[in-house]
Amino acid sequence: MNRKIKKQWIEALLSGEYKQTKSSLYNRGRYCCLGVLCEIAGDGYWRLVPKEERIDDEPAWKYVHTDGMESNARLPDRLRFDLDLSIAEEYHLIAMNDAGNSFESIARYIKENL
Repeated sequence: MNRKIKKQWIEALLSGEYKQTKSSLYNRGRYCCLGVLCEIAGDGYWRLVPKEERIDDEPAWKYVHTDGMESNARLPDRLRFDLDLSIAEEYHLIAMNDAGNSFESIARYIKENL
């Protein structure tokens, strides 16, 4: 994984600046661990999904990478590739986040394993 981004990601997860959510990169001011990565990588922006594209009436956000790819639950492929993060690593982090592991626990895992 990109060492500079890894260091910034760990610091961001431990900063207390980001509140945690599950099942999406970003929702209502909260982030999953990968949403924090999107935020600090600086390669895109958040887009509010129009009501007619949503499954329900709840607000939904997608991360739009500079290459035009969008996602609400996973990293855009180009971003994952640029950061040298494997699909297996991405899914492991999603599972940790959605199982309720704290950002502190996830930061420790990233530091020791990526």
